Amino acid sequence: SGNGCDSTVTLSLTVLPVSTTVTDASICTGESFEFNGDTLTTGGVYTAVLTNANGCDSTITLTLVELAPSQTALAATICADETYSFDDQELSQSGVYTAIYTNEVGCDSTVTLNLTVLPADLGSSLSVTICEESTYDFYGNLLTQSGVYTNILTSTNGCDSTITLTLTVREPDLTLIEASVCDGETYLFNGENLGAPGAYTA
Repeated sequence: SGNGCDSTVTLSLTVLPVSTTVTDASICTGESFEFNGDTLTTGGVYTAVLTNANGCDSTITLTLVELAPSQTALAATICADETYSFDDQELSQSGVYTAIYTNEVGCDSTVTLNLTVLPADLGSSLSVTICEESTYDFYGNLLTQSGVYTNILTSTNGCDSTITLTLTVREPDLTLIEASVCDGETYLFNGENLGAPGAYTA
């Protein structure tokens, strides 16, 4: 000491621990994650050294996983008189439609629908005339009465095609001919020479 005698100094040394923290996080593609003042947009392992409560280093290791969104493409075809259910809508026009949902990892799931609406088949119309004693075969139905009849077929594009028939049934013509001849004479009727009185039909 200052007077030449011993001076004993006792040091009590405490070694403070450093701290280490491991953190996992995930983001979807296009999103960001704030870490130690940085904005991270890609997956990877990131480290930051901070000061903990006792003044020593605090190492934080972040493992950031970038999750990918999913995309699904759908194609559908309907007839002109039908609708297609998609994303709570009833669609009836050709076009490309998109809906965004959440996939199993929590990211966007984009579903794209390419919808084709086939044109309506205007079908065809027929007008047919038959005599009263005749029948008309309309796709297996033997018709004998005048009227309008329809039959639905499948066109080449798979949609309905309506065939409309207008059928006219005509009655036979009836002509009454009265003729007289003198005895010994004949009357030519339908290629025959008639000499006896009576009613003849051709």
